[in-house]
Amino acid sequence: MILICGGLADLVTEFVCARIENLGYEYRLLNLGLYPARYRVSCTWDEGELYGSIACDDWELDLADVSGIFVRYVDQKCHVGFPLLPTAMQLPALGECQAGIMAVLECFLVSP
Repeated sequence: MILICGGLADLVTEFVCARIENLGYEYRLLNLGLYPARYRVSCTWDEGELYGSIACDDWELDLADVSGIFVRYVDQKCHVGFPLLPTAMQLPALGECQAGIMAVLECFLVSP
């Protein structure tokens, strides 16, 4: 399973999704424009093993099933925002969210 992390407002992400679909590969889109509000991420360490999943209303993905990841970060204008944060905190919060999910995914890529 290929995990695409980006936003469909971005033409490159849209092209990659379309191309992967045309080739018949399985993929899931983690829309960073809607992250974290519309997604649930779960990770646990158990006796040295890393387990985790990402889910939204339409799908759930066991991160052990991910064979590749394509990432294209979104900017502030493509993100739904954080309604409870002041304007000055919007961009730092977006950067923190995107860095956090990438750190989680990187652990799965390098985990034995």
